[in-house]
Amino acid sequence: MSFLNRFNIRKERGPNLDSVGRYFNSSAGNSLFMLDSGVKYGSQAHALYKAMQEDIMKQYILRVEYLLLKGMPVLVYNGQNNLLSPNPGVMRWVDELEHAHKQQFDSISFSKWRINNKTVGVMKSAGALELRIVFDAGHFMPMDQ
Repeated sequence: MSFLNRFNIRKERGPNLDSVGRYFNSSAGNSLFMLDSGVKYGSQAHALYKAMQEDIMKQYILRVEYLLLKGMPVLVYNGQNNLLSPNPGVMRWVDELEHAHKQQFDSISFSKWRINNKTVGVMKSAGALELRIVFDAGHFMPMDQ
């Protein structure tokens, strides 16, 4: 039986987060990351979600606008196949930001983002704000690449 993968709509299964815990618990992972070998790492997604639940749905527009006002570079990126944070919502959120280069940002179109002559996404930027949509990626972008 198949189900809709909310992390990446093009994949039948979600990411295997247990492999991260296994690596962190190994001697190589403990050594590389200087981890406490007395701590057992694993998939604590539910516990982490509960601990951060209050932060998940907060409005961060004012904080991002403050960074832009101070000239701090802001990169917003999203996977093309992300069902948890779909691109239309991310693009709308970015379009609502008030900043010094808003008119310029709103007036330009996306351009191809290429790495080694391969188109890997689309991007647009103005001033300190940059938005990238990554092709063939979902919510866990590094695991999809």
